[in-house]
This record gives sequence, C-alpha cells and structure tokens, in this order.
Amino acid sequence: MQLTHLSLTNFRNFTRLDLDVPGGTIMLVGDNAQGKTSILEAIYFLATLTSFHASSDKQLINFIEARQNLAVGRIVADFHRGTENHHLEVRIIQEPNGQNGNTHLRKEVLLDGVKRKSGEVVGQFNAVLFLPQM
Repeated sequence: MQLTHLSLTNFRNFTRLDLDVPGGTIMLVGDNAQGKTSILEAIYFLATLTSFHASSDKQLINFIEARQNLAVGRIVADFHRGTENHHLEVRIIQEPNGQNGNTHLRKEVLLDGVKRKSGEVVGQFNAVLFLPQM
C-alpha cells in the first residue's frame, strides 16, 4: 500500500494542505507547532477513523473554522493498494443542533466516491504508528 496524495481542509492547524507524497522514506522536519504531528495524525485517522492525539473528533476541526455553527474538517487521500487505486475521504462535520447554540458532530466516510459506514472502511487504508510513549 502506498499513499500518493494527502489533502487537508480545516484539519487541526491547517486551513488547507495539498501534498503529493513521494514513495520511499519521508522525513518531516520543521519547528514546533508547524503541523508535523497533524500530518501524521491525519494519516493515522484515515486508517482507524480515530485520533491518537485528540480525546474528541471535535478537536480535529481547525479552531478558527470550529467557531462557526456549521464547520467541516476534511481529510482526503489517494492511495494504491495492490494494483488498484483508491480515493478515501473523511469529513468531520459540526452542525447546529437545536435553537440554543448547541452543535452536533458527525463523521462521513467515502471510499471511491461512495458513502460508507465506518466499519466498512477501517482496514482499507493501513498505517502503523510508533509514539515515544510506546
């Protein structure tokens, strides 16, 4: 399996990121708070639909976007699995719920353009994560 493209919209500290991912080993280098961990978190989220860093999916939506009643954080990836190309998209949607300013959070997952249940998608994209605390 090979990740070939990653796109983030309103995910963590990114308002927008489009990244073609080269094959082979990749080293992410940068100062603190530049988004290195957010990129790794997005890749891991595609594999598991959970975060290794956030206690709630709401924390994944960019903090400026999250001020809106309707806010969407998006992770999109193109990847090769065997001889097939796939397109995976995850949307984390914060939307109004009622009249007193409360919001509701939901997740939409699309594999190759078709909306799927989370359980149908987990395992289609694989990632392994090693953290210092492990």
